[in-house]
Amino acid sequence: KPEYQYVVPIVKQKLDEALEAAETVFANEAATQGEVDKAEADLKKMLEYLSFTGDAKLLRELVDIAKEINTDIYTEQSANAFKEALEEAEAVLANENALQDELDAAHKKLQEAMDGLKVIPVDKSQLRKLVDDSRKYVEKLNEYTAQSGQIFMGAFEAAENILEKQDATEEVDQACANLRNAVFGLRLIPSKEKLEELIQSAEQIDVKLYTEESAENFMSALAKAKEVFADEDATKAEVEDAEQALAKAIDELKLKEVGKEDKEKNAGAV
Repeated sequence: KPEYQYVVPIVKQKLDEALEAAETVFANEAATQGEVDKAEADLKKMLEYLSFTGDAKLLRELVDIAKEINTDIYTEQSANAFKEALEEAEAVLANENALQDELDAAHKKLQEAMDGLKVIPVDKSQLRKLVDDSRKYVEKLNEYTAQSGQIFMGAFEAAENILEKQDATEEVDQACANLRNAVFGLRLIPSKEKLEELIQSAEQIDVKLYTEESAENFMSALAKAKEVFADEDATKAEVEDAEQALAKAIDELKLKEVGKEDKEKNAGAV
């Protein structure tokens, strides 16, 4: 029968021995009635023990899951109860002749101990204060560069989620550090009015009137200024540097010497 696979090994062993002894007596024509009666009684007795079964599959699966649990984050009392239940379950599994009642009892105790694990309370007061203090930046996020604002909002929302999480542990300290760094990383959108005016003025300059070297330097500074002006995440320092570089390039533009270019052409022709 299918359920025979769950009969405990000791019963299977004793049944095989009783069956073998009975077959021997049955085959012995000279066997006495007493030997026949004893063989029959022993075999009937072992047949009654076939109800001694034990399927350890569920308990084994639960034990495997339990072994992966990190008890460091749970209270000492609940962790100790869990460890005790796990040790008992492993002892039952080690007994190949454990009956189903024993297996079920060990499974129930271990499951209850796992369900009873309580996370060590974490102090969230510092994170809660930081979130409250950081809320003012949310309200004026449009004043900061898109990139720094996006990083800040990611850290802010993550911190809010951690505050609502009942079983948060070391995540609290990490969320606090991330939000603090995000606040420090916020960059105000710098004013680009002066840079824009300077770019507009520079675009009116006819570079053909100036020496090749100074014109190239000017065009490079103008291109960089336009790039910074178009960059939504440009910092105040980058805007000021681009403005100064362009202004300097304009001041250093050198006019070509009148007639020099014609003279050089004539000299080349000769």
